[in-house]
Amino acid sequence: ALVTALLVFIIVVLLPRGIVGTLRLHLPPKAREWLP
Repeated sequence: ALVTALLVFIIVVLLPRGIVGTLRLHLPPKAREWLP
């Protein structure tokens, strides 16, 4: 159960950050203002 909780935590916390970071690299500066 602990391993599952860790996997869920990693997915929920790290993936959105990675997606946002990737979007920031590809979007123009004006669009970056809308991202957290």
